Amino acid sequence: MTLRCLTLTLTPSDPAVFLKSAATEGLHRTLDAPTGASLMGWAAQRCYPEFDKVGLAFTVFHSGIVRFSNAVRLLGEEATYPRPEILLKPKQGAGAVALGRAKFAIEHGDKRQAVEVGLQPMTLNGKAIDAAEFSHRLRNARGSDSLFGYEAIAVDGIRFRATVECPEAELNADQWKLLAACFQSQLALGRGRGSGYGGGYDVTTELDAPSFWPGPSPIESDVLRLWMLTDVCVADQFGAPKTSLSASDVGLDEQWTLVASESAARTRRFAPWNRAIGGRDCEMVVIEAGSTFTFQWHGEGPRPVGTVPALIGRHHERGFGRIAQILAGFSYVLHTQNPPDPPQIVAASSDLARWAEARAKGDDKRMRDEWIAARVSTLLKLLDQLGEEGPLPSQWSSLEDAQHGATMLQRPEWLRQVQPPAGAEFMTLASWVRAQLLDGQGLGTDYPHALHQVVAAARAHSQGRGA
Repeated sequence: MTLRCLTLTLTPSDPAVFLKSAATEGLHRTLDAPTGASLMGWAAQRCYPEFDKVGLAFTVFHSGIVRFSNAVRLLGEEATYPRPEILLKPKQGAGAVALGRAKFAIEHGDKRQAVEVGLQPMTLNGKAIDAAEFSHRLRNARGSDSLFGYEAIAVDGIRFRATVECPEAELNADQWKLLAACFQSQLALGRGRGSGYGGGYDVTTELDAPSFWPGPSPIESDVLRLWMLTDVCVADQFGAPKTSLSASDVGLDEQWTLVASESAARTRRFAPWNRAIGGRDCEMVVIEAGSTFTFQWHGEGPRPVGTVPALIGRHHERGFGRIAQILAGFSYVLHTQNPPDPPQIVAASSDLARWAEARAKGDDKRMRDEWIAARVSTLLKLLDQLGEEGPLPSQWSSLEDAQHGATMLQRPEWLRQVQPPAGAEFMTLASWVRAQLLDGQGLGTDYPHALHQVVAAARAHSQGRGA
């Protein structure tokens, strides 16, 4: 079967949240990378109607035939995956990293306690990103008195890579190009993207490129270690979700048995948000990426030739089900990236940068006073030209409250949309408010006080004119 493959390289420009669960309290933890479900949702929003017209919507977005993969972080140009849970190191003191508890006991004895190596992702051959550099998680709570906060994928020079795969026989060339065209612009992915809070991702695409995901591989020995590269969703014969793998789930016969002491797994449950229906889909229970299962051959006679599949379980359209065999040559190596270049010092090019420079020199008060004086003078002249058509004193009173003023300025349509008298040199008042008062955010922490003074002057002038 020939596969078409669209490769996406994603560079984040804004922090993004991909919730790990549907919890409504506590810290809302994020996944480490954009999900296949988010990429599928982005494509569905743009081309679902076109595929529905030709009867292919189910094939593309629901069947698992077209696979929108999870994004993985890049180490140089190599793809990295969540580290295997059975990769262990001594809890105290230095010592070699061992793959599995049995090997750890051989190398370190029974008296040393084993712990996981950390959160850093690694390549298929064991090259890992230094935990100190794996810093794209940040806690985004709104203050110490908050009832909850968010983790987010921060923007720190990292890149991700994902794929969209489809059997060549399922979509013709034009339909495949239509699907690929959905990813030609900047993507907005993550929680709240429909409200403007999703993370921005600059994307470069490569059509019909080879996939970086590992394919099926022959079984090498009587001990088989399976690494979950993504979340895996498997079910029993009754359709109930399972929290562990059995030999039949990966196409092995009954001569293979699970070695629980050499396996390690985590599970999570979540209810993915479906923007199309304005609610959540059914809750899912999955085995988390990084979980590792070890199987042992117990049959008599020589072991038959077998193959480890590249995909198992359900919901391949969401990026689930990618697995790989941990090969004999796997060796843990910690990779330290080159230190970043020192920041370039450039001239201030924005109000905020100029305010920071002025504050450092002690000139921030003069800068604020000049900003206030210029806007008060222009605003009062505009109000005189508008006469009785200007805003009411109560409207100025609402805007004067510095706590809410900055928010109200984002939507100044509540100001009367009056045209100035013939020959006047000013725009409408709402347009002036948006253009002139919003740029004061460059004053930094002095902005609320400066806004209060400008609006207080306008309010006093309106009351004096009406008296």
